[in-house]
Amino acid sequence: MRCFRYCLKDRAKVWFGSLRAGSLTAWDEVCQVLFNRFFSVVKIKEIRIQCSSFTEEDDEPFHEAWGRYRQLLEQIPPHMVTDEYKVRTFYDWFTTFTQASVDNARGGLITNKSAAEIFEIYETMALNSQHRSSTSRRGGKHRVSQDTEMTIQMARLTKQVEAMARNMGQ
Repeated sequence: MRCFRYCLKDRAKVWFGSLRAGSLTAWDEVCQVLFNRFFSVVKIKEIRIQCSSFTEEDDEPFHEAWGRYRQLLEQIPPHMVTDEYKVRTFYDWFTTFTQASVDNARGGLITNKSAAEIFEIYETMALNSQHRSSTSRRGGKHRVSQDTEMTIQMARLTKQVEAMARNMGQ
């Protein structure tokens, strides 16, 4: 515990230095007091709500969704959410297609796996997704989003319909 102060910075370091010597004797006490001081219940509740309502965005590569979710989890003290909660919550908000991909990644329903196995599956899938994403984008000079493609198609269809209407009116 003597080295703990060197792991802290900013407000936490000042706060820890202001404690009466010997007031915290067990590591559990230090953790409890530190978390009570710097992690408000409201903030943690908000982050848990964000985690439990996390959604995979349309056409979002797996590695990007996993990265966003991991950033949320890093804001919560580790002892406040179980590993099972972390992996199940992430899984629950996948699209059906992604859920099927995760289930098939290790041959069977994810519900039959431990949290550690599921983390491993997610990490492997994220690495594969990142590799596919970087190799699939090399070919073209410009990448057009689906929304842009749809807008272009709608504009073409509108022009065709207008041309047909003019031809019928003549």
